[in-house]
Amino acid sequence: MKKPTRNRCLPLVLILVFMGISPLAFSDPNGNNGHGNGNKHNKEFKGNNGHKNKDDDHYKMKQWNNDNSSIQGTLRIAPNISFSVSFGEVRPLAIEYGLTGYKGLPPGIAKQVRRGKPLPPGIAKKILPSKFIHQLPAYAGYEWKMSGKDLILVAIGTAVIAEIIENVFE
Repeated sequence: MKKPTRNRCLPLVLILVFMGISPLAFSDPNGNNGHGNGNKHNKEFKGNNGHKNKDDDHYKMKQWNNDNSSIQGTLRIAPNISFSVSFGEVRPLAIEYGLTGYKGLPPGIAKQVRRGKPLPPGIAKKILPSKFIHQLPAYAGYEWKMSGKDLILVAIGTAVIAEIIENVFE
C-alpha cells in the first residue's frame, strides 16, 4: 500500500478548511440574536429607556401642532407662509356655491386626518369648483381639497395637511 503523498492531501485539507470557515463568513456578526431576542442585553441601542426624547421629530411636530392649534387669526404653515382664513369667511362661500349637506368621514379615517400628518391614501377627496377655489387665498406649493365636510390645505409634493377648517361643507 502506498502512503498518501503531500500533493494528494493538500487539496483535501484545503477543502475541509474552507468548508469549516465558510459558515463563519455568512454568520451574523452580532451574536445571532434571532427569534425576536435581538439586543436583549445590549442597553446601548435602547435609547432613552423608552421615554420620549424631547429632540424627537415626532415630539416637535406634536408640540408645534399643540402650540398653534389655539391660535386664532394668522397661523404660520411654513417659514414664509401665514394662514389667515377662518370658518366665518369660508362657510358663506360654501353656501353660495351650494357645497353644503356633506357628511363627515367615518370615525376611523377621521382620526387619521390631522394637521402635520400626511393625507391618508384612499381617502375620498372631492374636487372643488374652480370658482370656489379662486375665492380662497392661494399658497405656493399647497392646494385646497374637500374631505368629508372639511376644507383642508394640503402640501402638493408631500400630501401633508397644513390646515383643516372643520364643518365648512356640513
